[in-house]
Amino acid sequence: MQRPLNRKVENYIFLFLAVTIIFLVVLIFQEKKEDQREYDRFLDQFFLEVDLTLGSIDHLLSDTEEDDVMRDLLEIDKRLERINIVLESGNHFVDEEIETQPYLFMHRIKDSENENEDGTLERSQRLELEKIKRALEAIQKGSDEKNELKVNDLNEILNKASEIGS
Repeated sequence: MQRPLNRKVENYIFLFLAVTIIFLVVLIFQEKKEDQREYDRFLDQFFLEVDLTLGSIDHLLSDTEEDDVMRDLLEIDKRLERINIVLESGNHFVDEEIETQPYLFMHRIKDSENENEDGTLERSQRLELEKIKRALEAIQKGSDEKNELKVNDLNEILNKASEIGS
């Protein structure tokens, strides 16, 4: 009589363990899926900010009338700062392996009081904008493959862009 009771207990324990394992596998799968969705949203936001910044730089570099150079320069500086914030947020909230590049994006455009008095873009500012533009274009090329873009690939793109933009 004792033998069949032990067998029943073993079957219940086995069933409980099987259900627990299946439940845990489903939870892990859902967590991985959510992590991928967060990373995809991060990439979308990052590449959107890069595109918007490139548009602003193109506008300023090609603008023959140069309405308000200081306003445009400040807008570009803010957009570069936003790119950096997106990278930092990705590092903190999405994947800590995402590298930030503060020297590539932060405070690259000098805005002293003596510059831009005549409302035109200074030569040094134009050269700096062109370097930033080349770096952002190098990053933008990575957006073509963003569905397959892993964190290491993104870091490699950022490091190459940093070399180009420095």
